[in-house]
Amino acid sequence: MKYVYGILGVAILVLAANWAYQFAPKPVEEPMTQTVFVYYTIPTETDMDFVAVEREVLVSDDRDVLALATLQELVKGPTDSEKAQGIASSFNDETVVNSVKFEDGVVTIDFNETFDMQMGGSMRVRAISQSIRKTVQQFDQTTEYTFKLTVNNGAREAVLEP
Repeated sequence: MKYVYGILGVAILVLAANWAYQFAPKPVEEPMTQTVFVYYTIPTETDMDFVAVEREVLVSDDRDVLALATLQELVKGPTDSEKAQGIASSFNDETVVNSVKFEDGVVTIDFNETFDMQMGGSMRVRAISQSIRKTVQQFDQTTEYTFKLTVNNGAREAVLEP
């Protein structure tokens, strides 16, 4: 009889362990990220310099997807600690990057309507256009691209004029 109880006990332990394994929370895998650079400005006495700042985005082999994620980081602006170092962004608050497309030497970047609202000043226009250009060029440094900036899924061209 002890033998039967022993076998029953082992069987119960095996079943309990199997049940616990099946219903135990599975470890959450962290998504893989990669380091990219976004370019902000830092004022000088007479002009401004561009400074590369690291950001982490999800890994992608698709250049359009990677550029979109990076530009989305760019328009978020500098962190508080970066601002404390004098690093600044000229993008309007609530600017959103809708899409990025590399095609035939043209990079088309589409923003929401906030992007070019109350645009003014040649320094600001230069800061925005160069921040975009420098940020995007890291994905293909061998090709000279023309940039086309649009608003609301191509409804109109963005206005970047002082």
